Amino acid sequence: MMNLINTESAVKKVIAFYQLKQMAHPVYQNKFQAFIRPKKDGAYTFSFLIQDAIDEETFVYGNTEKDISDIKERELTNDSDLLDKNIPINCALNKVSYDDKLNKLKGISPANQKKIFLHLLDGKVKQKMAVYQSLAQKWILLQMKCFDYYNRPLCLLDSIDGINITSTTGAENEWIYDFAESINNIKINMQKAIAEEFSNEINKPVYLKSYDPHSQFDLSKTHI
Repeated sequence: MMNLINTESAVKKVIAFYQLKQMAHPVYQNKFQAFIRPKKDGAYTFSFLIQDAIDEETFVYGNTEKDISDIKERELTNDSDLLDKNIPINCALNKVSYDDKLNKLKGISPANQKKIFLHLLDGKVKQKMAVYQSLAQKWILLQMKCFDYYNRPLCLLDSIDGINITSTTGAENEWIYDFAESINNIKINMQKAIAEEFSNEINKPVYLKSYDPHSQFDLSKTHI
């Protein structure tokens, strides 16, 4: 039976299994086996077992709907460094707008323009972003939350004593490297899914209010 979990929970299970293995006597450590496998829908499975002790158990992570829902619910931070860190985060967000002539977001440094995935948005969406500033702000907000959602687990994984997510290829714990790679692949897929959902929502034939710079609307709670 496969259990569906979010990506953050998958990281915790990977770390727990690795640490459990390290606590075992070296003679028995080869009985601890783990596998990372891709699924056709872009998600992955994490399976583990302990020979002669625990039967194989499998968890599915990287599910598009589940991860997008969790991403939207995240507390907003500027750990991605996409916004100006010298002013409060909401003030920095209020400075974000889309320049359709330059195809860039104002309020985002030139070095970060490639990190905001504007190429995933179609022309119609960008035209509306140029008119309605709040749409550009919603887009950058989603990028910031998506960054946090996948970057923090990788940092946590790499901080565990004995784990180096860049140097386990071909080693006994290569499955940890495979897991880290799966997170990167899931993030790429999720960026595309977020862009598709965002575009579909924006392209609906509904009336959009013009942006009010004096509004008390809390962008950190925005959902699309």
